[in-house]
Amino acid sequence: MNSYKLAVVGIDKDLLDVLGDRVVAVFDRESRGDVMGIPIMGDDDAWPAFKAAHPDVRPLMAIDPPALRRKLTMQYGEADVASYIDNQAVVSAHARIGNGVVVRRLVLISADVELGEGVRINVGAQVHHDCVIGNYATVAPGALVMGSVRLG
Repeated sequence: MNSYKLAVVGIDKDLLDVLGDRVVAVFDRESRGDVMGIPIMGDDDAWPAFKAAHPDVRPLMAIDPPALRRKLTMQYGEADVASYIDNQAVVSAHARIGNGVVVRRLVLISADVELGEGVRINVGAQVHHDCVIGNYATVAPGALVMGSVRLG
């Protein structure tokens, strides 16, 4: 796992718990104060000033709705958005993974799977050989995606 610091966009307490002290801030439109001792910086419009003050911090998208995740990825800066693959996930060395992807714990990604930009694979999902998961798609917790399937 990379060692840069993260600002998580959206509140996913399980993800915040796993990331621990790598998370320095949370951005969420609907919450104020803090979550699990991590300051909530407010809505997405606060990002530019925060980034200017903390150039070493990268955003990580914890938002499930694909259209909103895509919009926020563009707003936060597509090239700067971090990817995360949990250390309890199994990802084939023969899988192709786009930028800004989040792969949660207990996930299995088989050989010749392609994950597009901004894909989110939730806890316990399995994606088997020759599948293509299109940009910004979300795979539900525990989902089983069998071989040669295309999701967009």
